[in-house]
Amino acid sequence: MLGNVHAEPAPGIAMHGAPALPPDFRNFSYVNPDAPKGGRIVFGWQGTFDSLNPLIVKGTSAEGIREYVYESLMSRSYDEPFSLFGLIAESVDTTPDRNEVIFTLRPEAKFSDGKKITVDDVIFSHELLRDHGRPNYRSYYKKVTKAEKLGDNRVRFTFDGSGDREMPLIMGLMPVLPRHLIDQFAHRQRSLHRGQGRAGKEHRLRARSQLLGARPPHQSRAQ
Repeated sequence: MLGNVHAEPAPGIAMHGAPALPPDFRNFSYVNPDAPKGGRIVFGWQGTFDSLNPLIVKGTSAEGIREYVYESLMSRSYDEPFSLFGLIAESVDTTPDRNEVIFTLRPEAKFSDGKKITVDDVIFSHELLRDHGRPNYRSYYKKVTKAEKLGDNRVRFTFDGSGDREMPLIMGLMPVLPRHLIDQFAHRQRSLHRGQGRAGKEHRLRARSQLLGARPPHQSRAQ
């Protein structure tokens, strides 16, 4: 019975123990919150690409898209072994045995087209990546035995009882995809952003001058 008793919702979670940072921290220790914004940076990668979808199995995706375009429920603190803090989710709530986890979404969280991020988007993302994602996604996400919508902004994942205490954190790092824009057949074939099979040599990403939807304080400035 104790396994089904949830702790209090928290803004962060650690693989072992508790996160090192307090709930009201303003920025990570390795971040300068007053860093100037703007400018241009160029990265060089070997090879070409034929898709802008970083989650496909077929084809070769462009570098940097997953890191700079897609968001997850939580974000990682890079000066701790494995700790996460809320991004799309404002809090995380798990049982002592970690066989369940509940994420509460930020009501202001939106996709780049202005559409609100919903629990349905989260469940859709899990199902799509579990069934048609890369092997590493499939191996983790198949451990979810039930995904439940608990109201407008809460989602619960129940796991298979295998004792994998990492699973709440793995789900926290799952990319959240816009259900209203993703065609499952196109995703399985290659990408919605496919350039008719031609190899790409360059792609450009431009930061938005204003983020759609308020972000948590530790994510609201230059990192």
